[in-house]
Amino acid sequence: MTAGRRVADVVVLGAGISGTSVALRLAERGVAVTLVDAGLPGRATTAGAGIISPFGLAPGDTDPRWTRLVDAAVARYPGLLRDLGDDATTRADYAIVDEVVVAADEEERGALAALAARAAERDPGGAAGEAPVFLEGRELRERWPAVDPDLQGLLLAGTARVDGHALTAVLLDAAVRSGVEVVPGRAELRRAGSRAIVEVDGAPVVADTVVIATGAWSASMLTTVGVPTSVTADRGQIVHLAARWLPTERLPVLKTFAGPYVIGFSGGRIVAGATHETSPDHDAEVRAGDQRTVLQDALRVAPGLTTARIVETRVGLRPASADGFPLVGRSRLDDVFVATGFGSWGLTLGPLLGEVLADQVVGGPVHPVADLVDPLRVPVAVPEGAPGE
Repeated sequence: MTAGRRVADVVVLGAGISGTSVALRLAERGVAVTLVDAGLPGRATTAGAGIISPFGLAPGDTDPRWTRLVDAAVARYPGLLRDLGDDATTRADYAIVDEVVVAADEEERGALAALAARAAERDPGGAAGEAPVFLEGRELRERWPAVDPDLQGLLLAGTARVDGHALTAVLLDAAVRSGVEVVPGRAELRRAGSRAIVEVDGAPVVADTVVIATGAWSASMLTTVGVPTSVTADRGQIVHLAARWLPTERLPVLKTFAGPYVIGFSGGRIVAGATHETSPDHDAEVRAGDQRTVLQDALRVAPGLTTARIVETRVGLRPASADGFPLVGRSRLDDVFVATGFGSWGLTLGPLLGEVLADQVVGGPVHPVADLVDPLRVPVAVPEGAPGE
């Protein structure tokens, strides 16, 4: 190897959930992989609340390929964690806890009924064999003791929660054990004819193939490699609370039609979120106004959290594509692939689409969803509302 140069079959740029998943799956196929990450503040995976849900809340039809993709991604999680080792489920704090969507007025109650019908039509037997169940008053409080009892709820089975930051660490550990070389530093990509050249902190990285998985920072690289649909940074602020008097480890994900959500994790931890705001300057600082918004929204649906202690606040920059669908596949350059544009679906879709892209890179079978997430596609209709984070 020439001094200052690194050599690999594939260099993956970005060690978030998608980049780390791609790197691991390639290494398991015997590919020499270098994984580069700049460690910038605001990575979506680190801040993401951790909802793994097949249910969006927006009405209307969606592409059936999208529905199948999300269902497959949710179903993949238990097997994924088993593959990652005996302690992976515990480390990632993964659990299937179901979800409760709440309605505050007549309009939202109508939306709740429509959601129940869509969920039943999508899965007539109900996820995990359970049909949607309406909850009110005492039944609702039994599921979520801190919730406003005047709300109406709909229980949907099959939703899980996961600590995205911890899961990425588990994936990264597995990738390193499989032979992935991790290189800290800021990558730059430029075009040389029909090929791409990568430099990390000024030093060239020699590789046959490049994977762009730089999340909300992908825009300039996508332009360089001829991807017509770019990404923007969707800023989200999320608050972590301590409420040790609640059975947080088994609380369902609590969701609203307006967007706010509340999630329980092990050890009395509660996560409440989240704001949405386009951030051209990639601002990852905590803001007082956003803090107030998140807390007010959470306490409106769960007033029993009033005495919860604020533990920390995180800010993540979600990579949002123009049409809401991920960008996963080959670019205009034959040696460059991309895995970005997940928006709020990163934790749900990242691991599965990482496997899909790894198959593409090594010339494996084309996945049925490839056209839907093709980076070179003409933008299509925005998919059904995101699961939360």
